This record gives sequence, C-alpha cells and structure tokens, in this order.
Amino acid sequence: TGILQVDVVQAKDLPARDSNGASDPYIIVCVNNQKAKTAVRAATLTPVWEHRMIFRLGCDAEQEKLILKVFDHDSLSWSDDFLGTAEVGLGEFLDGELHNKWVKLTAIESGEVRLRIHYFPGVTCAPRDGWDVEERIDAEQAKELETASWALAGAHDVAHILASSVVAQGGVLVVTLKTGENLIKADVLTGSSDPYCALRCGSDRHKSAIKYRTLNPSWNQSFEFSISPIQRVSGRILIECLDHDVLSDDDFLGNATVELSEVPDDGTTAAMSLDLEGVSHGIVNVEVRFVPVGPALDVMELAARSAATQRLSLHGVNSASNRLTKTLSGRDAEGLGGSPRHRGRSPGGCFGGCFTPPKTTTSLESHGSRFHGGKLTTTEGNSDYA
Repeated sequence: TGILQVDVVQAKDLPARDSNGASDPYIIVCVNNQKAKTAVRAATLTPVWEHRMIFRLGCDAEQEKLILKVFDHDSLSWSDDFLGTAEVGLGEFLDGELHNKWVKLTAIESGEVRLRIHYFPGVTCAPRDGWDVEERIDAEQAKELETASWALAGAHDVAHILASSVVAQGGVLVVTLKTGENLIKADVLTGSSDPYCALRCGSDRHKSAIKYRTLNPSWNQSFEFSISPIQRVSGRILIECLDHDVLSDDDFLGNATVELSEVPDDGTTAAMSLDLEGVSHGIVNVEVRFVPVGPALDVMELAARSAATQRLSLHGVNSASNRLTKTLSGRDAEGLGGSPRHRGRSPGGCFGGCFTPPKTTTSLESHGSRFHGGKLTTTEGNSDYA
C-alpha cells in the first residue's frame, strides 16, 4: 500500500474545437475508483495545469491503471468535446522514484500530456499540498507556454497549404454514415449496445439516430459540413461512437477520424472502413464526398492576413516557434524524464479556418481535486493557475 502523487503538468498539440482556433481543455484522471479533475485552461492548445492529485493504492497496485481523459469545456453546448484519452499501467512507477512521462493521447488526431508521478510506499496519508519533488512551472512560464501556440497558427496554415496534395478551397463535405461492425458490448444486462455516432468538424456537429440492442448497426444517414479552405488541407472529421444510456452517462465505444486531405478533389465518393480507436475492437463504415464552392485560397493573401491579424512579423513568428519548440523539446527536460520534440500538426490550424488569437488565458474555473485523509475531496485552486 502507499500514496501515488500525480502532477498533471501540461499538454501540447491538442486539437482545436472552438471557432477561435483553440480549445478550453481540462483533464479527468481516474485510478481505481478514485477520480480527480483539473481546472479548465481557456483558449489554448498548449495548456499548463501543474495540478496535483493524490491517490491511495492497495496491495494490487501493480495491476492498476491510470486513465486520463481530456475534454474541451463548452458552456453553451449539450456536452463537452472529447479531446483524447490515455491509459498508463502503474507497475513502472512503484519504485519510489520520480518519473516524468509524456503520454500520447489516443482516439483523437493529436495531443500529448505530461505527467509527474511519484509513489510513496507504506504511506497512508499525504500532506495537505503533497510532496515537493521538483521545481514546478511558475505562472509566468505557464502564460508564455499557453500563448506561444497562437503565433504558430498562421505560419502553419501557410505551410499546410504549400505541402498539401489538394486545393485549398472551401465547400461542402457530405458524410454518409453507413454501418458499424463488431462494436464493444457496453450494456452488461443485454450483452449488447445502443450505438449512435456524433460527427464533428470544427464547430459543426451532427448526431446520428440511436440503434437499439445491436453490435452491428445500420444507419445510412448523410450529414453535410461547411468546410473552409484551411480545413480542406489540414482538417479532420471526428466520428465518436457512443452507447446511449437513459440513467447514466453514455458509454464510449470508440473514435475514428477522416483526414479531409484524403477526400478526392474531383467530386467522387470515397468509401472508408475506419477502425475505432480507444477500444479493443469495432469498425465504422462511411462514404465521403467533397463539393467545392468558390475560388481557391490565395496563400500569399493568407500569409499577409495572418501576420496582420496577429501583429507579428516573420521574425516574431520564428522567435515564438523557436521558443515553443525548445521549451517542449527533450533538451529542456534533461534529467526530468525527457520529452519528445514538438511535432505533428499545427495547433489551431486544423479547425475553424484562419486563426484569431484569443483575448484571454485566464482559467474558466479554479476547482481541483485531491485525495486526503482517507477520502477524495474537492478543493479550490489546487496549484492551477488563475
């Protein structure tokens, strides 16, 4: 037995889900039956939480898993957007040493979360604020990390257009949700599921019909999405499969993504069979067709508009990019467990068209959770930045 201290430090390369080209991310962490939640970080794809969580472990700790889920807070919608999940076995962290670990998010197009984990064997109660195991990111550094991604967005949009195999042209994407195959069983009593799919691209969302008591549903429903030129070259359609529950939260049946750049330019329909991620098995079958509308985007005009909008010179963009890359690279994490070099698609470049820097980076809420004194309690401002 012992106490597991988990600091949710930061994240990078999260997908954008809001019309401003950013997200308002928070994380829920579960260990056994204990659950804790970070604060919401507003308008950023590179959030810094430095949120400390304390979990009590029993004799079977080596068999336990840490499960985290990332969400985008939406105050005006019917549910918060899913931004990915990860599972980490606890066996590798039970040696009593400090571990810094970047975990890659699954069931989503991109994203990684940095955890600082330390196990204290034989301990039954943690100090009120936990144990100080290493220097943490301060508020000034956090602000720089969270705002640095804004400067990257416009530059990456231009880079995506230049590298793309399709024309940067707006239009309408028609997605036909055909069938599902071999979905997981979410309902114990019936040995089946009541599946439906939520489809989203940027701020556009659609929801399919619910198919009751089946693991091989047939929907045959078509949905239309308005696609911007930027989305055409670097965006994605996210398909989230869920099990409908009347008395509890809907169960997760897996996610799949469609790269918009893989949809043909000539108006033909592409049939795709997509493996569901984040679960052990399951497939969704879709048909996708793009109908272009209007002229193609002028890449030079975009470059000029992005620089003007963000009040950045080319030197400023490069400087911000270098700072973010250096901060998130393994070179600055030597001795801390290391971290991979910032990679993947532009934060802010995947959804919502031309990126506009948000007006605020303040936290939308200041609630954290810690396990203390034998029970999980919720407290105000547990090391999250206001």
